[in-house]
Amino acid sequence: MEADRSQTGLSSRRPSLPRVTRKNGATVEDILYDRLLRAIDVAELLGISTNTALDWAESGQLPSFKLGGRAVRFRRSEIAAWIDSQRREVA
Repeated sequence: MEADRSQTGLSSRRPSLPRVTRKNGATVEDILYDRLLRAIDVAELLGISTNTALDWAESGQLPSFKLGGRAVRFRRSEIAAWIDSQRREVA
């Protein structure tokens, strides 16, 4: 039998963080809990090759950053915003 979380004192919620808002509108909590994606993940989402995702990141077409000097990573929220910005109405 599984114990009720309210009885055990355990919480499935994230720890409370200060609601500091950055210039881009993101809070500290948004930044800390935003999932990082690898080039292969982004490539799969966009239907492109991993090399194309890396090329676009290197050229600045896709928002990305280097982690540890070499590994390229993408913030899930930034990729979602980039996808929204690329949408065009079909005539």
